[in-house]
Parts: sequence; C-alpha cells; structure tokens
Amino acid sequence: MKESGDIGLTFAFVDMDKGLVWTEGFGYADAKNKSKVTDKTIFRIASISKTFTIMALMQLCEAGKINMDDPVIKYVPSFAIKPHPARGGRAGGITLDMLAKHRSGILGDSMPGGRTTGGYNKNFLNNLPDILNTMYLGDAPPSKFMGYSNAGVTLLGYIVASVAEPDMNRFDGFVKYTEENIFNKMNMDMTSFVIKDNMRPYFSKGYDKDGNEISQNLAINGLPAGSVRSNAQDMAKYIQTLLDKGKNVLNPETLEAMLAPDDKYKSLDFSQNNIGEVWMSQYPFGVEYPIRTHNGASPPFYSVVMIMPGQKMGVFVSVNTGSGRGLPGEIAKYALKKNLEGKLGKSMDAPKRPSQSTAEKISKSELMKYVGFYVDTDSSREILMGEDGRLRLRLADTNMRTKELPLTHQNDGTFVAGNGRRLAFTGTGKDMVMYNVQAGEKRSPAVKVEKPSVPAYFDSWRGVWRAQTAVEDQDDEDEGAPEGAQMLVFGVREGVPYCGMHPVKFIDKNTCYWETYGRSGGLVITKQPDGTLMSRGTVYKKMRQ
Repeated sequence: MKESGDIGLTFAFVDMDKGLVWTEGFGYADAKNKSKVTDKTIFRIASISKTFTIMALMQLCEAGKINMDDPVIKYVPSFAIKPHPARGGRAGGITLDMLAKHRSGILGDSMPGGRTTGGYNKNFLNNLPDILNTMYLGDAPPSKFMGYSNAGVTLLGYIVASVAEPDMNRFDGFVKYTEENIFNKMNMDMTSFVIKDNMRPYFSKGYDKDGNEISQNLAINGLPAGSVRSNAQDMAKYIQTLLDKGKNVLNPETLEAMLAPDDKYKSLDFSQNNIGEVWMSQYPFGVEYPIRTHNGASPPFYSVVMIMPGQKMGVFVSVNTGSGRGLPGEIAKYALKKNLEGKLGKSMDAPKRPSQSTAEKISKSELMKYVGFYVDTDSSREILMGEDGRLRLRLADTNMRTKELPLTHQNDGTFVAGNGRRLAFTGTGKDMVMYNVQAGEKRSPAVKVEKPSVPAYFDSWRGVWRAQTAVEDQDDEDEGAPEGAQMLVFGVREGVPYCGMHPVKFIDKNTCYWETYGRSGGLVITKQPDGTLMSRGTVYKKMRQ
C-alpha cells in the first residue's frame, strides 16, 4: 500500500478445505481522524453488484417464473430500443441470456440519469424501458463482440422486480426481493443495494490518487448494475456460499451453470475474460485451475472477488483510493497462488514464454490478404503494403499522432512489429481478425472492416462539441468505458474521419456512428434541426471548429 499510495484496504480469504476464514482491514477508513479499516468497514463494490443480480435471476429460473432464453419483451412488453441504423437488430431479438452474457447489443452505459447526487431517484428504474427506447442498439443481437453493458444488467434487475414483486415500484421491489432472498439468506447484514441506517457508521471515506478526500454524495440509480456496498465479513459469507454449492440460495446445478464461461454465442471477447452469466473466467494458473471472478470500479473504490470452486477457496479485496485500480486483482491472485501452491506442493509460476520464432519470407500476394482497416473497442489499426514490399502497421496514440511500424512475418505464422509487438490473424477475407499476442495468448481482437471515408459535408461536423448536461455513466468497469464523455471531438486522420479515437462511419449528413465494437462501439450520433448533436440522450453544442 505504501508503494501504491492507497489509504485503506479490506480483505477476505476463504479456504473451505482448511476451514479458514480470514478477514482483515489495512490502513485508514478516515485518514484525517486516523480511523482504521477493519473487517466491518463498508466499501462500495460497484459492479460486483451484478453477481447478486444474476443470483436473484437464477432463483426465479429455479422457481419456473422466468426462462433465460425468453425474449425480454415477454417480461417488458414496452421495451422497444431502436435498431442500429446500419447494423440492424431489434428489441424482440434480445433474450435474458444475451443480457446476462453481455451479448445484447445494448451499449454499455445507455442510461442518462443513472447517477445523481443527494439521494436515489426511484423513478429511474421505473422508467428504464422508456429511457432505453430513446437509444439505439450498438450492434444486432447476439452482438458480434462481447459488449459489457451496465444498461443490460440493469434491465435484468428491472425484470427481477417485475416478476418477483409486480405490485411494487421497480426500485423498491428489487430492493425487497434481494434483501429477503439474497442477503438475508447469507446473513449479510451489512450489505445492500441501498444505504441502510445501520450501515452508515461503518462507511469508508474515499480518496483520490493524491490522498485528497472525495465526496461520497453519489447515488447509483441503476441499482442492479453497481450500487452494492459491503464489508469483508459479509463478502466472506458470500464466498462461502458460492464454494458450498450455493447452500440455502441456489441449487448446485444452477450455481455451476451461472459460474461457467459462455459456450453458446462464442462472441469475440475484448477483455479476454470469457464472460458467461455475468461472471468472468480467468486461467492464470492453467485451464485446470479456473478462477471465476468479477471486479468493480466506482472511483475511488476498486474491488474484486475471485473464487476457485474446484479448490474451494476464494478472495475479496477492495481499496478506497484512486491510485489503487489494479491492486485488488494483484493481491487476490497472489493470495490464491500461494494457497494453491501450498495445496499442490508445487510452484504455480506462469510457464516460460515459448522461444522466439524466426523470420520467414512469404510472397507479396500472400501478404496482401492481411492488408486492410481493422477496428477494436475504441480505436483502429491499419495494415498497409509499403513500397519496399513489406507490411506496415499504422497506429495512433491517445494524442492522435500516427506512426507506422514494419511487420516481419515469422515461421509460426505471426508477425512482429518494429516495437516488438507480436500479431496473429485468424479467418479470411472480411472475416479476418487481428490479435495482439501476449505470453503466447491471443488478446485484444480487431476485426477487418471497410475503411470509412470523409463525406463532402464533414466540415459541418468537424470540431469540438461539448455536452450541455452532465454525462452520467455507470461505473467504469473497463478501461474502454466512455466515462464522462463531456466532449465529442471530430477530425480527420490519414484520410479517415474520427470522433476522438473512434473511426466514424456516416450514414447521411445527419447521422453517423462509431465504427468500433464492444461496450461503446456502434454509438450513434445524430444532428438535430437546431444544429446540435444528440447521442445517448445527451445534447452536444459546437464550441469551436
């Protein structure tokens, strides 16, 4: 913590085989008053909330009240989100399973009004279908890529409330059901989707990366996606339930299906987390020792829960400081690794990287099949044929500066760029996918698309546009989240129109979209009659050319 600058941290570790439950706090919950973190100190756990929402949904499945393959409109008849103007899709084609696996095509943060200061807005959850109906899909369901979606999971929570407590407003119905059927059954007395009076004395303060206290007067109205607060004691109880085959909460078969990675849609997964029913799967110790996990980010609070069902152990870590984004994951994996090594009696260090491949020349005609324009979650890459007959990789940094790197073909079929980056390709033609290769694994896929062109009317879009109201996204689970998109900046780079880092494709003079995929990919932006821009319910006014 000294190295990272974190003020406070809470920790829980469970090993069912050893009968071990270790909960402890480190550092300060209130630095000014020297109040220390204990295992009772309550932290915001943000998107770990989604794991409780999916648990509630699974209970209703067991009760025969819902079916994950049913369309959303069966439970929310008014749901009518707009088809993407280029990629298509329809509200009736979205199932509950697609929502749970982040394959619905609903953009990650399509929820204006999702956060407020000064208290909860209960009408937000009540009005969620109407809010989503003003939005466009980012892709046709099931989406081409996994697109992490706070909006999609919030809609699942709306369905939980609709089915379980139909006579109550959706906000109160969701809270009532989860209190009675999730938290109370696990004796998690200091955990809730809302702030309870008995919890307030135990709240940790939050701090920015410089150690300055940050106001906590923030309410997440999209409860199901990210509003839970909890402590180490309660999270240890949660981990015990998960490791004990869902005791008192879910049937073992249901729990196993809930935790399993997706094997249905096989969508490209930018995060490499193999998301299934909300839960993600990671394999740092090999495929025979899978970790099921979810992290949460509600700055300055960063949290993670990881379980290894096969080894009956799990861990929870949360920090209260903006500098600690990656710390919970590092600590959690280290704790699991050391305990696993003790159980197995051998080192679980990552295997050594394979020996370097060697350069191998192939014909220009073979090289040409890789030439093209590729997009990922929030940017683009281009493969060009140089005058010297070698491929070149064109990239842009966050300051919009481009650079070109020579690519050398290797005898293992990969390419090595001038900066040491290794690339691999799968598929052919328009279905070709480019990957970065790290530690022998293919990561960060980018798909080949038609290169966007600059329309004659682009000058009317070029420039800096500022949001006229605060952009209220949910938590920022991924680095690629469009957190606080207060400005849209349109410009041209290497003959391609961009909005920030996203290449832009125009449908007509009044409509364009981000030609990317994933959480914010496919975002539609429209020009209004008064000359302003509209996107995700937010109006943008041009500030300068």
